[in-house]
Amino acid sequence: MRRGVVVLVRCSFSRGGFPSELVFHVAAPGSGDLAGVAPREYCFDEEKKPLTSQLTRTDKVPGYVVGLRLGDGETEGTSRVNLPDNDVYEVPNASLVTNGELAHVSLRP
Repeated sequence: MRRGVVVLVRCSFSRGGFPSELVFHVAAPGSGDLAGVAPREYCFDEEKKPLTSQLTRTDKVPGYVVGLRLGDGETEGTSRVNLPDNDVYEVPNASLVTNGELAHVSLRP
């Protein structure tokens, strides 16, 4: 069984149902977005630092969510990525931050 590669997926965040979680919104191939819920320890701001700010109901802030790239997607230029809600999403490769760029990101809470 092949192992996945840890990546950051460009997204935006809104408030979750509990203080320990956020709702992430990732771009879908073509148009629209996909949404899921992630524990805060998997959520980073635009500077790739842990997202610690409390969001209000109307806030939507840009950032990155940690995922596991499983392979190429069905559509050219996309990848299949397992995100913290344990669903597999097909996301554009342009939304991924991969290996060399992760060197300075602390993935520890």
